[in-house]
Amino acid sequence: MAKRILLIEDNEDIALVVRATLKLRDYQVLTANDGLKGLEIALSTPVDLIILDVLLPELDGYQVLKKLKSSAQTAHVPVALFSAHMGEQERREALQAGAVAVLIKPFEPRQFINEVGALLSEDG
Repeated sequence: MAKRILLIEDNEDIALVVRATLKLRDYQVLTANDGLKGLEIALSTPVDLIILDVLLPELDGYQVLKKLKSSAQTAHVPVALFSAHMGEQERREALQAGAVAVLIKPFEPRQFINEVGALLSEDG
């Protein structure tokens, strides 16, 4: 069965590219364009990985991450923060907050798909 990934990203152009890239590996991709909607999907639909933009409307990525990690339904789901603005201090804070990785945009598709594949294999 295809792995299911939830992409929470408010930039529709980036979401389209990420979705297309992930579908090349036959991943099932669910999308949300704000933190609140993303959280609702994560709490109602089992997923194997969440790719979470940091700068989002409604709830930002860190607020969503905190809620995901505090819920028994989603605490076990690996979450990769997705950002164009991530220095070393922010990266450490993201990992301390419960993210399993930080994915940087813009991205090179082959590297991105390899990073996602590695995250999914660690989970299962």
